Amino acid sequence: MICVPAPSPAPGLASARRPVRPPRQEPPVRRKPALACDRRAWLSALGRALKDEYDALAAPVSARPAALVRQLEALD
Repeated sequence: MICVPAPSPAPGLASARRPVRPPRQEPPVRRKPALACDRRAWLSALGRALKDEYDALAAPVSARPAALVRQLEALD
């Protein structure tokens, strides 16, 4: 049996390989404890924004799309 050495990689490919590095780990974020008044103001603002979005979605649908929905529901 004749042993033939494995072909060496092309010079461009060998230099293109880079060692695989583990992902960087970010240091833990230090947060200041939230004051109750700050948290209350933030939650109130969030509640108002969500209410505005909900009210906008709950606005009545115009006649044409409503009629199409009724037709689709009647098909089922």
